[in-house]
Amino acid sequence: MDLAAFEPRLEHALREGLAAFAAEHTDETFYAVAIHTVYRELGATLGVPALAASSNEAGPAADDPSSFWSARFTPADWPYSEIDLPDREPLEHELTEYATRGDEDEWRETQGLYFAMLERIARRLLADARRLLRTSDDFICYWHDEEFGVELARSMIAPAVAQRVFAREA
Repeated sequence: MDLAAFEPRLEHALREGLAAFAAEHTDETFYAVAIHTVYRELGATLGVPALAASSNEAGPAADDPSSFWSARFTPADWPYSEIDLPDREPLEHELTEYATRGDEDEWRETQGLYFAMLERIARRLLADARRLLRTSDDFICYWHDEEFGVELARSMIAPAVAQRVFAREA
């Protein structure tokens, strides 16, 4: 497998899932889309992320001050926490097979390259989400990961917006 060739395929699956979802949710205003739940097990599984979205109408209420750790910004707590992705299982199988082709050091190296890929994809999904969904003024698109927390999410969000939506951490 070629990771450079894998990236557009994974991004395509995320875009297609988002497009199909958006077509069914034209009456809501979304404040966030996130990739999340990237399962990883050293020397074994390296998972394809889940895709989630939350709207002002259906999502958790905002806290004051708002926080990365609140239900409002935790995709597992969102009404649309598992948007269907085409080809999810084959992509995950291919990625795990590639990650486990060698020893644990090679797995760690693959994980690092994959994580950088996910950051790039999340940044690019912002434009697609804004085009496909009705979005709020402070709409964000990010990778939510509990291990890397708010710092990772902030790296994908404009600083002024991150300061507003993650006010408690600011």
